[in-house]
Amino acid sequence: MKTSVMSGITVLSLVLGLFQVAFAADEATTEIAVSVSLIPEIKISVSESEWTIGAIGLNETITKNGIVVEVGNIETKVDISATNGVSGWKLGDTAGENQFAVKMDGEALPLSKIMQPYDKPTVKLDYQSPTSDKIGANKSQDFKILFKASLYTEG
Repeated sequence: MKTSVMSGITVLSLVLGLFQVAFAADEATTEIAVSVSLIPEIKISVSESEWTIGAIGLNETITKNGIVVEVGNIETKVDISATNGVSGWKLGDTAGENQFAVKMDGEALPLSKIMQPYDKPTVKLDYQSPTSDKIGANKSQDFKILFKASLYTEG
């Protein structure tokens, strides 16, 4: 009899235990924390790949409007600079003797800009020829304007 009562109690305990587990499982919740972000894309593109100025006089300004500069999907530092002329003219903040200047939206190169994700501003470039020259005519003074994009970090 003791064995039968003990077996009954054990069976009853198991049934109640299963019921509690089943009841508790119906009310339990859990979660999965999902972390996701877009892969940063540091890029830069410029709508123009050439700017032909041709022969120019001293102390002249030539303007190129409508150049679109586009960056990727992350806050980007853009450094804009220019090289010296191939036959001796030097890049400067202002035009001078054997010195030319290039400005983007009124600011002399080199300069840096912070651009927001997907920025696509239209800019204006001004080329200012030297005010005087000691090198001579018919010598190429070709140069390059460089755009360099890098991840912007504050501080």
